[in-house]
Amino acid sequence: EDRELLGNDLPPTSAFQLSRPQSRLSDFRASVSFSTARSDLFQMGGARGFSVFLSGRLRDELNVPDSLAGQFGQDRSVDDVIGRVRTYLPLWRGGYARHVIALQLSGGIARGPNAGTGHFDVGGASGSPENLSGLSLFGGSPVFFAVRGYPTSARFGRYAWTAGAEYRVPLALLHKGLGAWPLHFDRLMGSIFFDAGNAWGPDLTPDGRRNPLRRALLSAGAELATGVTGLYQAQLTLRAGVAVPFTDSYGTTVYVRLGLPF
Repeated sequence: EDRELLGNDLPPTSAFQLSRPQSRLSDFRASVSFSTARSDLFQMGGARGFSVFLSGRLRDELNVPDSLAGQFGQDRSVDDVIGRVRTYLPLWRGGYARHVIALQLSGGIARGPNAGTGHFDVGGASGSPENLSGLSLFGGSPVFFAVRGYPTSARFGRYAWTAGAEYRVPLALLHKGLGAWPLHFDRLMGSIFFDAGNAWGPDLTPDGRRNPLRRALLSAGAELATGVTGLYQAQLTLRAGVAVPFTDSYGTTVYVRLGLPF
């Protein structure tokens, strides 16, 4: 990795110099997943079963001097592990499909001199990128530690966890378009949810920054999701939600995303 300093107007500058502009890094990653989760006829999202995902990473800076090895801000070595469990519990049939309880639990831990306060972020509403219009609408991107109703970095640190629970209700089979517009709406599903999560650590970094364990983020809300066919071929799941946070002084959030949260 080669790094250089830029001036205020962004061309390279020689007024200052990095003590180590070049770095050699090794990065080893391994992941494993297992799933029995599946959907049923007319169901939106998982309807029964569970899935497990686990991933680990070992990253070492190979050319760090012995005198700087292990020092925060100097040695960029870091190890981390993240994992997630999801389960779907089918209930009684009502409407066009079964009601479902969906549960998710995620966690992560990092160690090493480069495992700082910003290693994991907790917060935000997860979604999928929108590539139909080319405008990246709805702010959709995957969020591993999502807690709806909060900014994506409402909590941060080298330790993180989140939990989510949803009660999903099939509402209607719409099977309608919007006049001559190339949009067709299929199924409509409603859900109520409860999210929680937190991140913290280290308590005190070598530069004096504190990031102790604070109150966990808690929120509740409701969402509507519908299957949409755009331009007669692109299959999308569009969902709109409102989330009410219970921690700190954040206000009620309204959002639109693509894809189901999990």
